[in-house]
Amino acid sequence: MNYCIILAAGNGSRMKTKKPKCLHTILGKEMINYVIDAAKIPLIDKTICILNNNNKDEILKSIGNIEYCIQKHPLGTANAVLAAKSLIDYDGYTVILPSDIPLINKKIINDLITTHIENNNNLTIGTFKVDNPFGYGRIIKDKNDSIIKIKEELELDEDEKNINECNSGIFCIDNSLMVSNLLKIKNNNKKEEYYLTDIVSIMHKGYKKIGSFEIKNNELAMGVNTLIELKKASLFLKENINNNHLNNGVIIEDIDVEIGPDVILEVNTIIKKGSIILGKSIIKEGSIIGPYSEIIDSEIQNNTIINKSSIYNSLVGSNCTVGPYTHIRCNTKVLNDSRIGNFVEIKNSHIGINTKASHLSYIGDAAIGNNVNFGCGSITVNYDGLNKNKTVIGNDSFIGCNSNLIAPIKIGSNTYIAAGSTITKDLNNDDFAIARAHQIIKNNYKTKNRE
Repeated sequence: MNYCIILAAGNGSRMKTKKPKCLHTILGKEMINYVIDAAKIPLIDKTICILNNNNKDEILKSIGNIEYCIQKHPLGTANAVLAAKSLIDYDGYTVILPSDIPLINKKIINDLITTHIENNNNLTIGTFKVDNPFGYGRIIKDKNDSIIKIKEELELDEDEKNINECNSGIFCIDNSLMVSNLLKIKNNNKKEEYYLTDIVSIMHKGYKKIGSFEIKNNELAMGVNTLIELKKASLFLKENINNNHLNNGVIIEDIDVEIGPDVILEVNTIIKKGSIILGKSIIKEGSIIGPYSEIIDSEIQNNTIINKSSIYNSLVGSNCTVGPYTHIRCNTKVLNDSRIGNFVEIKNSHIGINTKASHLSYIGDAAIGNNVNFGCGSITVNYDGLNKNKTVIGNDSFIGCNSNLIAPIKIGSNTYIAAGSTITKDLNNDDFAIARAHQIIKNNYKTKNRE
């Protein structure tokens, strides 16, 4: 069986934050999830994450249903890999990946494994070359150009600091040799840790075949250890994603647009200045997003305009206009040809075809039919101080300005609610409701009151 082990037990102290390092996000996605997704290839049968007791609960909330093991004590990367020894079969190979290389991709991992298999290696190291190698572990070779060891920055001699071939932290190793050689590693170093990289010199002395796979684009092997490096990785990925969409017929009008790695943008969509589209969002052909709109885990169907608005975990149908300053959230569905306008919030609701809420409305926990019109300031009053309650409105109804619908309530089809009404009782089809105090006029009262 072939495995991938992802090392995520480190605390990431150089980040100088309380959050586990691997949970820092790039374009709305945690670094560890970039690595997990890159390992989803046919050449890997199972992925195992190595966590510690302090970060376990927080990381498991983000990575979903991934098998994991606990490194009980912070004794280094070799000790972390050994935490999974009981889960590894004798046959096959294991790919070992750090959780802080978010730019890694499926092709690199696939090519590493292919190189390992085709060259009959016992151990294959992912390497890269860089002009300024400071901070990276170096690949040390003998006079015959054979890899004999990897040395960390703190352990380097002065001459070795000039070596520019570096360790990416990515390994592929035969399962039959992994555990036995890991157990031979000593902690005779300045940090008194068991370095995974020491397995290279041990296997070299044991006459095992060690090869390398060079990652030509060294930025893809970038390790992220600080917030500055996180920003650098984010800018690199952002540019690549935007360029890919531009090449596929998406119009991106400004470089400050942020598009997540799992977003789908169809041809002829337009993304305007300041817009952010993240998560599993889908923007279908002909739609216009922005300026300054935020779409998270949502689907926008064909030829819809989202202007200066925020949409979370929701769907907006075709030929709709949304915004400016609209907030749609919590599994809302807005069907085709609808208009959701200025300063409108919709939460956990179903909005029918050709329904309009153009100004200053709140619609929460509601099922709204087709061809319904909400006047300015109309509200579904869904919270009674203890529970959220549902409002149901049929087709072709008119809700007058500044009306309050006190849920739970059902409003039939083809109803008319007069402006300024507070409705507390259900309405049947074709009903007209007016619920407001009678107007009283006191002639000349203002003058008398002033006197």
